[in-house]
Amino acid sequence: MFYLMEKFIFKYSNDYIDLCESISRSLNCEIINNSINLNNNDNFKGKYYFSKVDEDTSCLLIDVIYQKDTFFEIRNNNSEFIALCYNISSSNFELFIDEQIFQVGSDQNNLTTLDSSLDCDVIIKKDCKAFNFYIFISKKLLKDYVLKKSGNLKRLEELIETSKNTIVRFERMNYLSSFVLAELEQHIKKDMFWSLFMKGAVYELLDIYIENLLISETIVAKVTAIELNNILISQQHLKNALEDDFPGIENLSQKAAMSPTKYKNIFKKIIGTSPKSYFLMQKLEKGKEMLIAGNSVNEVSIALGYKSTSHFVSQFRGYYGITPKDYILKY
Repeated sequence: MFYLMEKFIFKYSNDYIDLCESISRSLNCEIINNSINLNNNDNFKGKYYFSKVDEDTSCLLIDVIYQKDTFFEIRNNNSEFIALCYNISSSNFELFIDEQIFQVGSDQNNLTTLDSSLDCDVIIKKDCKAFNFYIFISKKLLKDYVLKKSGNLKRLEELIETSKNTIVRFERMNYLSSFVLAELEQHIKKDMFWSLFMKGAVYELLDIYIENLLISETIVAKVTAIELNNILISQQHLKNALEDDFPGIENLSQKAAMSPTKYKNIFKKIIGTSPKSYFLMQKLEKGKEMLIAGNSVNEVSIALGYKSTSHFVSQFRGYYGITPKDYILKY
């Protein structure tokens, strides 16, 4: 069905001039004051904003509403940079890598890290309201940033070496990143110095991203598109099983067609945490939503398959630092 959609070919770049020229040419629109006004476009209404952060980093903010189903072909010119994609949209995008389909966007996986060596296709559905912020940073500069914080040069060389490692990650941005983007959204439409706010947001988001990268155990491994797809299917399976006990690594790895060890490593590489930790986090987040909706602590613990209310209370307090009852009173 791709042939029925309007197609745009984007070549992202960490070089500001290359980025602007590529997108301006693809959209057949002129860049005026570092932005493209798309209100006369049949496919989407809104604006593209561009900003040069430094010689090795550029950023792009897309604030549009899609009028039609739209197909984007992403074919970057080089493999020397990394794209951090923050996606705040009213509906998910369909991301294709080597003919495998991944759901990214509003529901989950709204922060995607992609190596520029990967060819990607993206489908965005009609009526989607998108607010997307992209940071394109050279691997060398990212290495320098991380090195200042960690000092582990050997580890960094492994992380950015394409022959050893696929730089790809699907995760949900944390509340600090969400706050930075919410602030940026407030300024972008009404402040004449919006470009400065974009640059500031890049530095804040990079700082948050690197801190999280160093806290988590980063797995160095090559990942195939099929493995990516299987892990994301497994992730969704865990989200659909919150009323039950943790399915177990043996069961999950078998369904993902991997050994238990490989499954745990690839899951952590792509999702950012272990399968069991992810399952617990999602279960407790669901519990929090149910408490806010007016359910009692006992009702929530039963709905989520806990053997006892005290077990739910213990895990909730351990994760959030507050009991469910106190959370209800506070919020």
